[in-house]
Order: sequence, then structure tokens, then C-alpha cells
Amino acid sequence: MKPILIALTIAGLTACSGIRVSSNTGPYVESRVFAHEVEQYSREELERHQYRFLGTVDTESCQEERSDSLPSEKGLKSVLRSKVAELGGNAISYNGCESKRDYYGCRTWLRCEALGYEILD
Repeated sequence: MKPILIALTIAGLTACSGIRVSSNTGPYVESRVFAHEVEQYSREELERHQYRFLGTVDTESCQEERSDSLPSEKGLKSVLRSKVAELGGNAISYNGCESKRDYYGCRTWLRCEALGYEILD
């Protein structure tokens, strides 16, 4: 009985691997869920593939008060992957991040930018 239960569980999990789920959680949560499908590529790696350029994406974060958490490059890169996923992309190439102190009301300000692509092959 136990082997049958395991086999059915595996079959059930793999049968749904290509399904996209809609929910009432809203676009923010849905884009974060599918951001993991976006892989990072260097420009050299991109040249080895057929691809379609989707656009430039950017995001920024501001620490206004000392008690606020510091902006995180890792967090901003996750947001960039989400934005590429929203564009229908599956590949990202980071252009970089810039940080400034005491910038327009921010104790610490961080901005990151990337290019989004759809790998076709």
C-alpha cells in the first residue's frame, strides 16, 4: 500500500509541473512565485542562445529612518526577476546596482537595473 501511495503522490506532483495557477492573491504574489523561473545569464552566455530582448527593468529602495532595514541588493534582484517574469521573460542579465547615502531624504538609497530576455531555444 505504501509504494502505491508514494507513486501516486509523485505522479500527482509531476503532472502539475507545467500548470500556471491563478488565485485571488494578486499580481504581486503571483509574480514573486514565478520569478524563480527567471535564470541569470551573462552577456556572453546570452550570445550562445536565440533570445528576444524584452526591456530594461529597474527598482530602488530607500532607508528613510535609522530604524528601517537597510536596502538589500539580494532583495532588489529578486524584485527585478519578478519584473522580468511579468514581462514574460525567463532570463535576466544584471547591469548593476548603485548606492548613495543621504540622497533625497533617504539615509541609504539603493537602485538596481537589469535587462530582461526570453530565451527561445
